[in-house]
Amino acid sequence: MRGEDDQQWKTIAWNGVFCRIPPAWEIGRIGLRYLLFEDEEGPVFELKWQPVKKGFSFDVHLKRLSAAYSRKRGIDLKPAALPQQWREALVGFEARFFQWGSGSATGQGAVLFCGTCRTAHLLQFLRRDIVRSKRLCMGILRSFGDHPDADEDREHLWAIYDIRAKVPCEYQLKRYRFTPGAFELAFSGPRREALSLFRWGPASVLLEHQSLRQFLDRQLPWIGPFPVMEPRRDNGSVRLESALYSGLVDKWRLWLLRRPLYGWLQAAHHDHTNRILAVSALGRHPPVARRYLQISDHYETVSAKPGR
Repeated sequence: MRGEDDQQWKTIAWNGVFCRIPPAWEIGRIGLRYLLFEDEEGPVFELKWQPVKKGFSFDVHLKRLSAAYSRKRGIDLKPAALPQQWREALVGFEARFFQWGSGSATGQGAVLFCGTCRTAHLLQFLRRDIVRSKRLCMGILRSFGDHPDADEDREHLWAIYDIRAKVPCEYQLKRYRFTPGAFELAFSGPRREALSLFRWGPASVLLEHQSLRQFLDRQLPWIGPFPVMEPRRDNGSVRLESALYSGLVDKWRLWLLRRPLYGWLQAAHHDHTNRILAVSALGRHPPVARRYLQISDHYETVSAKPGR
């Protein structure tokens, strides 16, 4: 931790929240609205968040949190006055501070509420040496946010492991998969669109005995018998935009079964990162190609992690 330059920190952005963390920290656990970060010695920082539809009470949340700590860990969690440094770092949030400690285990954190996007957060630093590093803690807190700036395009940044993407805010994450060699983020969008971002690797192994089209046929069965993809000369990617029905009767059959009627796909083999990236969309209305092209153009890998 000591001597780390915060200009070298990495950005993490996941399902609406974002912050910057030291380069040595990695994701230990991930959930739909949960992140736990670790270093080589163990857990260091935890984030939980949830949209708030009705009234929000700090007292209720702190009581529940205190009861959970007492029951599961035998630790007394103590609310305390919000330190001035925290107040200055968390501009735009209402915040209540807490701390806990038992022997060598020490932590501190806050419950936050954002009135702009109506999201409640729990964040906490989980180890004595982390708590004592004020510069580190304040660097993370100052970088923390939960919605795009009002004057920017309405897009969420997604920056997790080695993938980076920008997706319009109206798309909601429904499921995700991070397995060795295969990542997937699946979203639901306007008019029942199903948008997916894929990342496969290592591409040199996956494409050793098959073409990109053959690989995609196996990974995305809906491509099936539909037209040969249009190669793009600029970056070696391929694109497909097609109806998923073969005639009027088939169209009405799919419509009655509430199945997608149209598909869109753009995929590319990126030599410099040895990855295959793809953006696909399925829906019951003709695809908005410009929107999907923008998502695809901003989708990238920033490094090649061994074993991922």
